[in-house]
Formats: sequence, C-alpha cells, structure tokens
Amino acid sequence: MATLRWDHDHHQAAKWMRGKALDAAFRRRLFRGDGQHTRQQYLDDEWDGISESAAYLEIKEWPLARRSPGSQWRRFGDSWQPVFPGPRT
Repeated sequence: MATLRWDHDHHQAAKWMRGKALDAAFRRRLFRGDGQHTRQQYLDDEWDGISESAAYLEIKEWPLARRSPGSQWRRFGDSWQPVFPGPRT
C-alpha cells in the first residue's frame, strides 16, 4: 500500500511540475526562440506534440494538482521537495 501512495505522489508531482513548466514557457514567451516559432511549433518540438488546448488545461490545473490531498510538498530554495509523513516501505 505504501508503494501505491509513493507512486501517486510522484504522479501528482510530475503533473503539477509539467503544468508549471508550460505556464512559465508561455508567460515568458520562451517558445519564440529566434522570434519565429509559434506556441504549437514549440509544443510539437518540445512537448511531444500536445495541443494548445491540452497545454492550457495543464497550465490551469497545476496549482490544484500541487495542493491535492495526500500530496505534501514544501519549497526549499528554488525547488520543491516532497515531505514524507513517516517511513517509506
């Protein structure tokens, strides 16, 4: 049972980190590169071709995924680290 929770925590972490990364890339216009790329070209090249609507959905959901029940994360400097309530088995 502890392994299942551990896997769920990593899945939740990956989900919100992916959304946060997309959010940063879109807000800072990092997709533009040399000034000629569109968001969809960036998603095709860097994110396995997900659609813009799927990317915006992940951007919208990342704050909720980070705060989901059972997912405990704490900020340490510039990164987020899991907080474990007890010993892992």
